[in-house]
Amino acid sequence: MVIFPTPLLAFIFFSLVGLTIGAVVTNFTIQISNSASQTIQGETLGTQFSLRMLGDALICFVGGFLIISSVIVPIALSCLIALIALIVYVRKFLYAA
Repeated sequence: MVIFPTPLLAFIFFSLVGLTIGAVVTNFTIQISNSASQTIQGETLGTQFSLRMLGDALICFVGGFLIISSVIVPIALSCLIALIALIVYVRKFLYAA
């Protein structure tokens, strides 16, 4: 199964994914910085950074075990989590009115 027919398309796709992640993380950090008072801003940003690093480490750790068991498990699990997030989003924001 070929996902990208040419290496150029893979490069463009993964570059856009990286840029998107960078933009989202930067904007998220700015929102946290703006919402915290100046007295606890450093502690808040430190906690946010630590939790983000813990999450990144857990993703790699759990993903490694899942990929050992089967290649399809991480894909199916990702689809399930995305579906749950979509259902929560729809219930929270579209049916809230």
